[in-house]
Amino acid sequence: MQDIVINQIKAAFQYNPETGSITRLANIVRTNGRPTHYRTGQIVGSKHCNGYRQTRFTSSLGKIHLLEHRLAFLLMGKDIPLNVDHINGNRSDNRWINLRPSNNSENQLNRHVKVGKDKDLPIGIYRCTRKGRDGIWYAIKLQIQGKIRSTFSRNLDDALAKMIEWRAEYVKFQENAL
Repeated sequence: MQDIVINQIKAAFQYNPETGSITRLANIVRTNGRPTHYRTGQIVGSKHCNGYRQTRFTSSLGKIHLLEHRLAFLLMGKDIPLNVDHINGNRSDNRWINLRPSNNSENQLNRHVKVGKDKDLPIGIYRCTRKGRDGIWYAIKLQIQGKIRSTFSRNLDDALAKMIEWRAEYVKFQENAL
């Protein structure tokens, strides 16, 4: 985004880190001079069908659609990261304590919705059969920053325990890296 547009956005919106809401700082006036229905102090945005909150802004370059979790970083004076992770998995919860910059693999760790034939299983665990071995097996697969870890288990509880163990190892590694 160009610096001019960034300055216009900062002049138009205010972010409350405790509630995650974004409000207008000034009444918006159309180019023809007539005021719009937007008023100072009004909470902006709406929930998109994908669950994220978004708002529109008309800048000197035209209309811009802004995702509010990315707008929060801008209004807090931070660089906008490539990916923003909602820690609790609620895409419309834009409180500052719920947002963190992340890469794509970190962002995928706390997905909460799974589709397909194994949608009743946690993400990263799949039902499978193994050649020459009877019964149902559970495949555990976790990919973080391009590294893939995988194994098999006969028992779902063991598969869940292994997935939790791997995720905890990754989180501990990330904390030590800081």
